[in-house]
Parts: sequence; C-alpha cells; structure tokens
Amino acid sequence: MDLEKILRQYVSDIVSVVNIMKEEGFRRNPIETWQQTLYKNGEIAGANLKYDFHGMGCWVKWRGRVIDFDFRGDVANTIFGIDAWFAAYYLQSMKLEGYSDFGFCHIQILNTIEKLNQEGELVQKENVYFYLQDYNKLEELENLID
Repeated sequence: MDLEKILRQYVSDIVSVVNIMKEEGFRRNPIETWQQTLYKNGEIAGANLKYDFHGMGCWVKWRGRVIDFDFRGDVANTIFGIDAWFAAYYLQSMKLEGYSDFGFCHIQILNTIEKLNQEGELVQKENVYFYLQDYNKLEELENLID
C-alpha cells in the first residue's frame, strides 16, 4: 500500500472540495465569503458533495470518501496541513482491503507521517504536517504579513 500517495491524494482532495465549496458560495452570493454563504451543513448536489463545518474545520463526503480537515494553513492560497487523525479517517473511508479498522489506519498514517517528516518531506507546525513546498509558501505568506 502506497500510503505516501494516499496522503498526497488526501491533501489534493481537500483542495478540490474547498474549491467546489468556494465556487458554490460565490454562485450563491458573490458579495459574501463562501463560508458565510454556505449553511453550517448541507449538500452541493451538482458535485455530489455533503459537508458539515465544525470548530475550525469541515467534514466532507465526496466521491465515497470522508475528507475531514481543519482550516490550518492558508485557505486563500489552498495550503492545508495533514492531521493524522483526519487522514486516518480518510484512509478508512477508501474501503481498501485490510484497512477497515480505524486504529490500524491511524497507526499506519502516523508511521508514514513520521517517515516523511524524518526524510524532510513533511514539516510539523503545531499538531499538523505540511509538505515542505507548502510549508515554505506558507512561511513566505506569513512573512509578507509581518
């Protein structure tokens, strides 16, 4: 199982669903932000996407996958971090043989994140991990604000 590829797909799916939600929000009301325009939970029928905003994130069901994430990073520039817990749910939702147990999925995700972190491909910031190129972009954007 190529869990590194699955983690990349997880981040890519976050970007995809956020873009779908942004487009839907803008379609509904181009004056407000997309988060203000969308209901706390709902469905975007045209994309077969269900969502539920929670705390600092969003739970999404799209293409048979559960894509849960927090808005950590830079939403405007589509930079998102990987939370091991949410990534484990994503892996479990893929219904791959041998990956039905959440605990097992979580351990596998943690091991993969640890490996990528040691290899310098991921950088930890608080309790999430960013791909190095995303982290560097995030740092540049934060430095522009300072």
